[in-house]
Amino acid sequence: MEKHLITPDEVKQLSRPISGHVNDDDVIRFTDETEQMDVIPAIGTELYLALLDGPADDRYRVLMDGGVYDGSDGKKHIFKGLKVAIAYYVYARLIKNDGRILSESGFLSHNDEYGSKPDDKQKYVSYNDTLNVAKKYLADVLEYLKLTDNTFDKNAKVRNNGVRITAIGD
Repeated sequence: MEKHLITPDEVKQLSRPISGHVNDDDVIRFTDETEQMDVIPAIGTELYLALLDGPADDRYRVLMDGGVYDGSDGKKHIFKGLKVAIAYYVYARLIKNDGRILSESGFLSHNDEYGSKPDDKQKYVSYNDTLNVAKKYLADVLEYLKLTDNTFDKNAKVRNNGVRITAIGD
């Protein structure tokens, strides 16, 4: 099994409320996407691999779990940590995927008498809101690294993948 910075249970605990019926395999798949597409480009491969090996010191614990720190600017700062940022990115991907699967007939989604799917506009609003929170939390992580680690790239920033989904109409 591939190693990740966060477990499915931590994603469910640290993000917005998620049903206990969400498949852990989906959470792991979206965790992998998040780490590859968002985390590694932001923090760098070297630091990512060091974090996978486990927190070597208190600095990595604060990076992963968040907290209060004194920055090189002489001010106190507070942030949520990398695990919460990852959890929100995964949650956003779960919203966007929405339980749909690709079959030979095209995209299918379950729609039974016990639940109903929200309309696409509502889904996109929720996705964009959650993605914005995830980006803010990751930006806070980068700020922590910039203010506490002299070797970290001071120009690092949260990448935007260039895709923006905007609902139009009513």
